[in-house]
Amino acid sequence: STQSRSSAASDVYKRQTLVLPGASEEASAPPDTSPLIGLDVVEEAAQTPPEDSAPAQLRAVQISMEALLSGNAAALLAQSGGNAAVLDMKPASGVLCWTTHQTLEGGESPISPDAPAIEAAVAGLKEEGVYLIAQMHCFRDEALAENASFALSSSVETGGTSPTEGGWLDPSQRVLQVYFSNLAKELEELGFDELLISDWTYPDAQEGGFPDDQGRLPAAASFEALLAEALGRGESPSEGLPPVMLGVETDEITLLSGENSSAGMSFSAFSSQADRIWCAVEDWSGLAGRFSQEELQRGMLVLLGTQFQEDLPSPAQAIMARPQDTY
Repeated sequence: STQSRSSAASDVYKRQTLVLPGASEEASAPPDTSPLIGLDVVEEAAQTPPEDSAPAQLRAVQISMEALLSGNAAALLAQSGGNAAVLDMKPASGVLCWTTHQTLEGGESPISPDAPAIEAAVAGLKEEGVYLIAQMHCFRDEALAENASFALSSSVETGGTSPTEGGWLDPSQRVLQVYFSNLAKELEELGFDELLISDWTYPDAQEGGFPDDQGRLPAAASFEALLAEALGRGESPSEGLPPVMLGVETDEITLLSGENSSAGMSFSAFSSQADRIWCAVEDWSGLAGRFSQEELQRGMLVLLGTQFQEDLPSPAQAIMARPQDTY
């Protein structure tokens, strides 16, 4: 059973616990256990979706910001046969679709001019009982990659380095790991039921030779630990709130073989932190060795595709409009 989350955007920053570099202790302030913090209209509590609102069989549909702002999100979701809306709140462009209070020394994430309207639309969908999933592209960020100190570099024949194509950042930088962990916490506080973390490791090493494969797995593991801490996924969830559901997007190589050191991905590492694993899969033969029937039935594996199907190994599916060259 989970506690209901506030849908009011104005409440976001009053309840946030930030992860600081090197921090290992919870914030000293006592948790505020009031069910609705900072709301002027208490009667809105009756509109909060019931507890345990996760669909039994996830049918997620990515909704564009245009559709969200036009007020058509719920209708599009119903027409597609979906029961959960995925909103790309931090696309690979690096433009944030909400107003953040986070700062990053040496850089700044641009904020969409529609951010206030997007936050209001999210709150409206929440009041309607729509199950909401926020997608966040982490280390693929075209805006921040313009800063050479953040950008991932690849080795070149001359012995120097050049920025990796595609707007990739260096996942080994702790300052970036902390920043994205705090952004994820803000999305949780906006009232999203679930987070989908994409581009959370490296691009495939074939795109360049920096850093070497052996250095990529520890860097990804470090970010996973910080992210879990920020979202209160340890023994003592921050501020008395249960942890938001966490999903990570991976590639088929990692899913079926257990590891892709070129990208810094390890199945055992992120499966221990995540509630769901999102992946486009063509070869089903290796799934039996990765998931039990019970795990598949409860939706641990979310299959990405272009339409919902009834004959797939996992009942949890998602229709996503996403770049094909993510990995």
